[in-house]
Order: sequence, then C-alpha cells, then structure tokens
Amino acid sequence: MNKSFIKTPGALALMAILSSVSCTDRTDPADTGGVGVEGTIRFAFRGVPYMDSSEDATEMLSKVNVFHFKGEDFFLRTDIDDPYADGLSLPTNGTTRVYCVSGAELNPETGMKETDFLNSTVSCSPGAEKAPMFFSGSIDFSEENLSNRRVDIEMKRGVARIDFSNTIDPDIIINKVIVEDAPASSFVIPCGSMPDDATVTFSREFTEPFQGVETGMFQIFESTRPVNIRVLGEFGDTPINILTTIPAVERNKVYTLQITNVNSNVAGTFTYKDWEEGSTTGAHPSTGHDIFIDKLNSVIPEGVEVDYGRNIVTVPYAGAKDMKLAFLGETKISLASIEGEISTAKIKANEPVKVEEGYLSSFNVTIDPNKRLAYNVIINLKDEKGRYNFVEIKVLDNKTRTIETVEIGGATWMAFNCTGPDLDKQVYPVDGLSVEETYTNNWLGAIGNLYQFGRQYGYVPYMGYNPCNNLGGQSQDMPWVNYSHMPCPEGYHVATLQEFRTLCPSGTQIPGTYTAGNGESITVTIHAVEGNIQTPTNVGGQIRYMKFTSNDTGNVLILPIAGYKSDKSTTANPVFGRNAVYWTNSNISCWGGHARAFRFMFEGGESCKMEEFQWPMEAFAYVRAIKNVESNE
Repeated sequence: MNKSFIKTPGALALMAILSSVSCTDRTDPADTGGVGVEGTIRFAFRGVPYMDSSEDATEMLSKVNVFHFKGEDFFLRTDIDDPYADGLSLPTNGTTRVYCVSGAELNPETGMKETDFLNSTVSCSPGAEKAPMFFSGSIDFSEENLSNRRVDIEMKRGVARIDFSNTIDPDIIINKVIVEDAPASSFVIPCGSMPDDATVTFSREFTEPFQGVETGMFQIFESTRPVNIRVLGEFGDTPINILTTIPAVERNKVYTLQITNVNSNVAGTFTYKDWEEGSTTGAHPSTGHDIFIDKLNSVIPEGVEVDYGRNIVTVPYAGAKDMKLAFLGETKISLASIEGEISTAKIKANEPVKVEEGYLSSFNVTIDPNKRLAYNVIINLKDEKGRYNFVEIKVLDNKTRTIETVEIGGATWMAFNCTGPDLDKQVYPVDGLSVEETYTNNWLGAIGNLYQFGRQYGYVPYMGYNPCNNLGGQSQDMPWVNYSHMPCPEGYHVATLQEFRTLCPSGTQIPGTYTAGNGESITVTIHAVEGNIQTPTNVGGQIRYMKFTSNDTGNVLILPIAGYKSDKSTTANPVFGRNAVYWTNSNISCWGGHARAFRFMFEGGESCKMEEFQWPMEAFAYVRAIKNVESNE
C-alpha cells in the first residue's frame, strides 16, 4: 500500500452565532426542542467539496444537511444551502451529536431514534456506472468543550475511487475493465460494516484499446469483503485476462490498479492512498530489467527464499539477519520508500560501488522475528533515470506462537479478553511490545469482543448491530461449557464464578491492596493513556485499564475498562473508560434470563468496588478465559 500523500491547506469555516435566548423566548419551540442556546462557536467543515476545484463538475455538491440528536432522539435538522452565508445555531446544554451529510438525501422524522438514523443507507441506481458520491461527518460536543469556541467537522467521501494505469509497455492493450462483487449499498454514516450482501458489477469497455492513465475510472462503496477487478486485453498476440483483488475497500481512499509485466508475464498490482488533493501515486514498476535482485552479489540467509524474476523475498517467522539485497544497474539505485510493517524491518543502504557493468547498489536488511500472523514489507526502489521497481518481502505466519497468559489469583488467565475460538484471531503482542504496551498502543485491537451469555459470536464493541440480538442464532449454553458455544480457544474456558471470586472477592476496593481467595497479596492500580479514542464509527472515550499486580510473584493481569452494552442494545457506544463488565460461566441462583457477572462501575471516577451481580443474558459483556487445568502441565 502507498500511504504517501500531500495534504492541501485550507478549510471551509462557518460562523455559527448561538444567541443567549431562554426556552421561553423562542417563538417556535418545535424547531429547537425548547432548549436554550448560548455562546459563539466557529464551525470548520473540513473536506467538503465546495473548495475542491479538482472534483468533476457533476460531483460538486451544493448543500450540507446537519442532523442533531440529543440522547437517542432526533432533535433538529438544518440545511446549509450557502456555506458562505448561512449560520448554524445548535442547543448546547447536555451532550449532543451532530451528523453532517452532503449528497445523500435523508429525511428523519420527529421521534426517530439515533440507532434508526445510523441505519440509513445509500444505494447504486439500476444500471449505474459507479456508486454515487456523497460526503458525511459527525461530532459529539457538550457545554464543557464549547469554551474552545471552535468545532471541526471533517467531511469524508463515502466512496472509494479506482484509478487505472496502463503505461508500462506499449504492447499491453486493454479492451475492458470489470469490477465484480462491489457492494450495492452503503451506510451513510460509517460503522465498519455493510448493510447487506447485495453486490453490483461495474464495467468499462473501450472502443479503442486503452493505454495510459485514467483517474476515477470507478467509484465503489466501502466493503469488508474482497472486491475483484478483471482486466481483459492483449499482450502482443496473446489474450490476457487479469484478475486482481482488493481484500477490503475503505471509503475516502484511492486505489490505483497498475498493469505490470516482467518478461512475458502480465499482472496487476494495487497501491492505495488517502483521497487527498495534490497527492501522488508513487513508484511504478520499471519497464526495463534494471532493478531486479542480483543473485550473484546478494547474501541470502539460510531459510530465506528469493524469486529473482519477481523480486519476492520470503522470510520465515524466525526472521532474517545479515541479509544483503544487491542490484546491478547502469545507474545508482536508491531507496524510494518502505511500506507495510516498517517497524519490523531494518533497511540500510550501502554506498553504491562502480563496477564494469555500471553500479552495484546494495541494502542490508534485517527482519525481526514474527510473533503473529503473516505480513508483507514493500521496498520501493528507483534509479537515476527515474525508473522504479519494488521488492516484496513476505514474512511467514508464526505457527508456533502461543497465547499470552498470566498466573495470578490461583489460575492461569489469558492476558487479553476473548475474541472467539479461532487461534489466528487472538490478540498477540507484536513488534517486541509487552502486554501492557499492546493495550496502550493498540487499544481497539486489544480489548476483545463483547458477548451475550452462553453464545460464541462476538460483537465489535464500538459498532451498532440491527438486529443486535443473537448474531449466530444460538440457544444459550448454560453453564457455558460446550465448545460449539465457547467464545475462547480450545484448552481454555470462561472464568467460573469461583475463579473470579478468588481473583477479586466481591466488595474489593479498586484501586487498593487486598488478599485474594488463594492467599495471594494483590495490588490494583488504575491507569489512563493521554488522548481520546477515535473509532471508525466515531465512538469516543478514554483509554483506561486496571492493573492487578501480585505482590508475591510480580505477575500482572490487565483488565481494560472498556464498557459494556445493555440488554439487546443496538448502540455503538460501550462508553470506553467509564466502566467494565465481565461474564462468568454461571447462572446459579439467578432469576429468569439472568446470569452471573462481575462489574467495575467507575462511572468515569477514580475508584469503585468490584461487584458481583445478576446481568441479563441478552446484554453484552466481555469474557476473560482461563487455561484448563489439564492443559496446564
């Protein structure tokens, strides 16, 4: 992927004069809910297309619809027809959410719930050549932050752009490009998911064989599933049928499909970047044979495999040391950029050496041991004649990786919350990070999923689901012991009521020092990370976690304060940093439809007491698993 881009300066600013009027002074309380407003705020709408002169005239959008919610209820709609003249007045007392949409017609009615509004979609019309352009943005604000006198709302495109480049070889001609399995619809407000499984096909047929570059050949909606692009044409006298895949499509991104050839092989490669004006596509593969790994002068460690014809280096999970990649060319070759897991790759350029054939350029490469799934590193290279190529380093999956555990409170606990039974989808510390550093550096990826009691299917904490109840269509397994319903990997089980009581007896003061049920002395401290969480669904909050430290062994167990969701809740906000709820596998002595859980209800404060309580089975809480005794040898 190519993440290099240049951001253009400037943002469209609107003055919103919020006059000091009480609710009794309003002549039309239906427009504002009868709630007073005060103060003056400067709204800056960033990314809206009014200032975007490079957009096609048919995509210039002339109106921003602003939807205001208080609590779960729709409150007010304001349409901004002239962003240079219109003001915007919004009530300021209490937490509010504002959604801004341009290009997608939404008509929420009085009484509409926010969760229903968030399910609004935009679809491709029959026979459309591309997905329709629209923009959206949102923000939460309250009285407390109005003193800043400025609110920035970043408007982002709701589609991705597909650019096409066929510039490598004049013998490659393209007759048709087809986009297959593109989503037929999209949520207007992004939530990291798709409305349904319906797909659409876009195609572009050329009356004259295509060579060159076309910007914006297609627009497609975001997709969590792969989208395939097929290219039909000829290479000399040989027909070509290239199938390339984008594993997942993000909105507001530009994907560039570059047709390449190495000897007689024709293929397609993708790069992507943020959709920002003034950005550049980056390096293109060379038309010649000047930037390919030179086998004779390279040093390849044992276990590393090299495809010299395709510039692909395959590295085992144990990593590679003292590797040297050499390149023989008529000019000096330098490093243009590195993409992918950069922190795991150490690349140092050596001084080029003049030789009889031209110049011998080389790079020392070290790849750290891989503790997780497979990944790629792309090394972009260029020579002094402006030709480019890249080396792809494929680092293999670590099949021997083990789940991180902590022995504390009389049991061996998983170091992270459950993410499901699949071993590949567990949370693993990477790049030499500790468990605690993994939480602080990758909070959203480390907190795990929310679960309904007795069911295996996890819910991403910051996403809303509709319907939200029982994703997998399972009956509830009580007391949560059957593997078909187990949300943790094989060899582990959901913590029992007694195991939780042993770790942290009910009524324990948090933070503080106490004696666990097994006699172990444990100190609990609360930690917060500076800054706010930002999710793809615009859910905010604070990174906070509890750190249980054994004073006897020094072992540390971390429980993130990552919230919960109430009974059959569709809301996307678990309220990060305020509270935490964890299931046990027990429903002992619980009245109908409830089971045992432990909760830490800080409510945003600095202390609480750990409580054992009855929690609705249809509600959503986290699961922390314990290693089975028979597997603990």
